Amino acid sequence: HPDGQRCYLVGELDGTVTAYELTADGSLHRRTRVEASGRSGHVQPSEVAVRPDGRFLYVANRGVGTLAVFELRGDRPELVGEVDTGGEWPRHFALLGEHLYVADERAHMVRGFSVDRSTGLLEAVGEPLSVPSPTCVLP
Repeated sequence: HPDGQRCYLVGELDGTVTAYELTADGSLHRRTRVEASGRSGHVQPSEVAVRPDGRFLYVANRGVGTLAVFELRGDRPELVGEVDTGGEWPRHFALLGEHLYVADERAHMVRGFSVDRSTGLLEAVGEPLSVPSPTCVLP
């Protein structure tokens, strides 16, 4: 988190997001744990990032093929939206200004989304770029 006092960890095997707080002695204290997706089925989170303004957290969920958006207002991340990537295995993404680009490994594509500055929500833009088995997107 940009404030340097919080961090977020995705549980690849248990489908969760865990929020931690940095204590005065430099150790991490677990604050809360939430589900990484609001969808049913196989959920295996891969990438997690906080927007530079610290208001929203994004999580890529393999299996259900989604990007989840969490608001970071209180102690507990609150799921405010979730969009399909168009594939099933979003492996990695990069936030670049008002856009998010996701590498969907098994769908063989990179897809772009616009990021709504006030709500944090995502909307697909344009057509996906066909790329054989992409695993990482770097700014």
